[in-house]
This record gives sequence, C-alpha cells and structure tokens, in this order.
Amino acid sequence: PATDILHAFGEYWVLEIAVASYPDLMSRTGDGFMDFVKNLDHLHSRIKVTFPHYKPPSFRVVVQDENRFQLDYFSKREGLLPFVEGLLQGLGTYFQRTVSIEHVADESHPLPSKRMIVTHESSVS
Repeated sequence: PATDILHAFGEYWVLEIAVASYPDLMSRTGDGFMDFVKNLDHLHSRIKVTFPHYKPPSFRVVVQDENRFQLDYFSKREGLLPFVEGLLQGLGTYFQRTVSIEHVADESHPLPSKRMIVTHESSVS
C-alpha cells in the first residue's frame, strides 16, 4: 500500500539521505529526539531559503512529560502523514529512541491539523 511506501521512505530519508547528505542540518536542528522535533519548523525555514516556492509543513509540540508529547502536524499537502510518521520513526532510530505514535481523531480537537501523541524511550540497554 502507498501508506507503507511513504512510511518506509520517511525512515529511509532520515537514516540514509539526511544523515549522509545533510549532516550539518541534522546536527544543528537538535541534540535529542524531542529537541529535534521541537525545531522542525526552524529546519523547514532553513530549507525554504534554498527553495523559495517551497510550502513547508508546520509542527506544534506540546510536551506532556520527558518521554511523551503531543504533535500537531499542519500541511497544505494531503496524504503525507505516513511519510511524517516514517520520519519520526527514523529520527527515533537516529537518536536511539523507541518511538510509538498514537493518532488523535480529527473531530476531537479544534485545529486544522493531524494530531498525534508521540511516546519515546531509550532503545539503548
């Protein structure tokens, strides 16, 4: 299914393309998983400088505790949520975190976004 392909591509993008081709961008966006996710809008602002017609998504993070946050994903492009989920999973692997994502129904919140509850724990024993 297309959703599986988008999810896998999101993970691949982080773990293969971003790490190899954009190490400075990766290292400057955040020191840990949650820090990186909090800085996604800043990362997209830097990308927009290179691609002026780029319409980046936006993310809002509401920290619930040190291993859990609410993520609101805003985008004008439909159908990319599985890609975003794959990116989050890839970032989890990159930062040695086990990531789980729980979706919140659109009708249960007032924002024009996709809302997720993201839990992340160390994957290093």
